[in-house]
Amino acid sequence: MAVKVDDVPKLFDEKMNRRLSGLVLAYLENHPDEVFRPKDKEELAAKVGWPKPGPVAGVLCELARNGLVGRLRVRQYIIYGKRETIEGLRKRLPEEVMLTKRELAKRRLGQEE
Repeated sequence: MAVKVDDVPKLFDEKMNRRLSGLVLAYLENHPDEVFRPKDKEELAAKVGWPKPGPVAGVLCELARNGLVGRLRVRQYIIYGKRETIEGLRKRLPEEVMLTKRELAKRRLGQEE
């Protein structure tokens, strides 16, 4: 099947992202004591042996969207990790910590009324 020249980069990126997804998923499965924020992409890229950190944050988001890794919002931060690790954190952290500043302020205002 012929492929348009303009579509070749898209195919290459999808294959690279699948490979990177596999590396990230394997790393998180083998290191259940570690979680990462999107801004930790340089560290995670180095740990999985990926030369450029750019696509790492997007891969974490995609893996979470597909239910393969866990995602947790802690105030303004988003944390990704093994699903069981994230669920354990969710149980251990107080609910207020998982609210954004705006949600926390609304809750406090509601209590004062």
